Amino acid sequence: MKKFFKEPLLHFIVLGALIYVASMTWGNIDDQQQNIVISQGKIRHLATLFMKTWQRSPTQKELENVVQEYVIDQAGYLEGVKLGLDKNDIVITRRIRQKLEFIAEENSPPPQVTDELLAEYLDENSGQFRLEPKLTIRQVFLDPQKHGDATYSTAEKILQQLRAKPEQDITKLGDRYLFKPLYQHKSLTELGRVFGRDFTINSAKLSTGSWYGPIRSGFGVHLAYIEKRQDGKLPKLSEIRSQVERELENSWKKRSTKKYYDELLSRYIVTIHWLDDDKGSGISGQQTGENRE
Repeated sequence: MKKFFKEPLLHFIVLGALIYVASMTWGNIDDQQQNIVISQGKIRHLATLFMKTWQRSPTQKELENVVQEYVIDQAGYLEGVKLGLDKNDIVITRRIRQKLEFIAEENSPPPQVTDELLAEYLDENSGQFRLEPKLTIRQVFLDPQKHGDATYSTAEKILQQLRAKPEQDITKLGDRYLFKPLYQHKSLTELGRVFGRDFTINSAKLSTGSWYGPIRSGFGVHLAYIEKRQDGKLPKLSEIRSQVERELENSWKKRSTKKYYDELLSRYIVTIHWLDDDKGSGISGQQTGENRE
């Protein structure tokens, strides 16, 4: 009997039987049904999304269709993950990172907002909230395509007329174009959208009460008269409190997110193989946890 149990053939048969049983038990696990459970809470959530989209409650048939679509989404997602379709997909990667950033933003609880904290933030970031200067400006435009080489000489002649009689009607001077003769209480940004950067920069340097020119823009040549100037200023906190509070919150979220990713990257060794050898062989973060490739 002992000799029988020592037979290699018996060992082979027993091992084969064990492998067969294991394959029948676990080998077809991918073919086993998986549970997709749709709770009442999820159905209420889907119904709410329908109402937000269509501005009405769904009928029973519509709700059944919405739930069925959600079931298909879940089944498709589970099958896709099983097949590895979530790997190396930039869309899925970015979506997961977006969700992760929601967590990162809440990683550090924001401080309690007080007038003192808002005033300090406003003082440290005054340039972000300072109002631009505003101008009330009259202008006369000359089109180089119409006047050619005589554009500047024509502009000089009109300029002399305007300086001799500053308040005369300018609607009949210069060339008709997209520009209006008068722009009231416009910020430099607003003027820049109309005339371009060069004209706006030069106009901002002009004094009030006199005609100047010729001033070049991307469209042609202008003569300009600054009727009124309102200097830029930093508003009081009481005037822009909601804006400062919003920017403070955004700043805190960015800081919290950066802290989260700094801590996250410290757990990875990052190696970058640059295309240009002169850029170096790679960069590495400090390894504080398991090495993940």
